[in-house]
Amino acid sequence: MIDDIKLSKAVNSAKKEALKVGIKTEEKWFYASPPCGTSRGSHEAKDVDFAAALNLLHHVKKTLSGIDANYSDVDKAVKKFDGTSDFSHIGGNFALGLSVAAARAQTSGNLYSLNGKKTKFPYPLVNVIGGGKHGGNTDFQEFLIVPYKEKTFPAAHRKARKIWTSIGSELRKRKLLVSKNLENAWITKMNEAQTLEFLQSLDLDVKLGMDCAASSFWDAKKNRYVYAKSGKTMTRQEHFDFISFLIDEFDIYYCEDCFHEEDFEAFAELNSRFKKNLIVGDDLTVTNPKRLETALEKKSISGMIVKPNQVGNLTLTQQVVDMAAKSGIEITPSHRSSETMDTFLADLSVAYGAKMIKSGIAGFDLPKLARLEALWKKIPGAEMRKI
Repeated sequence: MIDDIKLSKAVNSAKKEALKVGIKTEEKWFYASPPCGTSRGSHEAKDVDFAAALNLLHHVKKTLSGIDANYSDVDKAVKKFDGTSDFSHIGGNFALGLSVAAARAQTSGNLYSLNGKKTKFPYPLVNVIGGGKHGGNTDFQEFLIVPYKEKTFPAAHRKARKIWTSIGSELRKRKLLVSKNLENAWITKMNEAQTLEFLQSLDLDVKLGMDCAASSFWDAKKNRYVYAKSGKTMTRQEHFDFISFLIDEFDIYYCEDCFHEEDFEAFAELNSRFKKNLIVGDDLTVTNPKRLETALEKKSISGMIVKPNQVGNLTLTQQVVDMAAKSGIEITPSHRSSETMDTFLADLSVAYGAKMIKSGIAGFDLPKLARLEALWKKIPGAEMRKI
């Protein structure tokens, strides 16, 4: 039963204000601190700042006081109190903080056990070279690696970090390194194709991925993709052909948000063409049941990003995870560009049986990877999901 609720300030990886939500039960206090994103889909839940959340705290306490401390009951009460379709009243960040804190209370802090005893662990899908709105010289947002041959999570984590470090050293050696971005991915002097050629040349023995975040450079008025960093513009078909070329030429296993967030048809065409690759929606699906339903109807994707803060609570997140599992869609729980030190995403990646967890390799993402290492040692029979 919920006895009290409190709210305090946290700081995210972008050095901006974030919320830390606490729920007190007869047992103790349980906390959660949701992240936020720099590159946000237009269909995501809305966030509120700390002042607005604090102004609502008294009403939230009255709403939740005395109810069972489980996320389902909390989510129902919060959704009714909010009264909007996108959490624009209470804020998706405040609502999710309450939801995760309640889930931690429900599981006595063992959030990984939310869906029963799961033993499958995800591989780290690590952002090694960055661009787009996260900072960098490519219009694509992320270039990723998956150390898919490792037998344990600690080994996969070590290999990912070793690769990230060696990439930085090689970029310095070739005088291609500029700096790091807000996700601690390397910023280089290379364009999209050059970046993939560089990664392929290193013979890393990993699977490659890319997050195009194509909505960020789609110009709806001109009906064109505008590659501002390289001064190119492409028609929808030219962009489709370019993406297809990159997948073929560089054996891209994971391709996220290759097209803008309303182009379900282009996703479907790519998904039909590349049946052995993961064609992944993020801005397309925004962890939203209705958006996923459309993607499933049109056969747009074979994988999707899961970011609980996109929908504002764990009830809707679980609904999406269940829909994806039923339809054979691979889910990838993902960090945000403005992360907090909270590790709930690590626990959820185990609870949801995910094949991969998307993350940076340094800074505010380290606690999530460390949490998965700790869970690997804690959970009997732990084994990696096969890729």
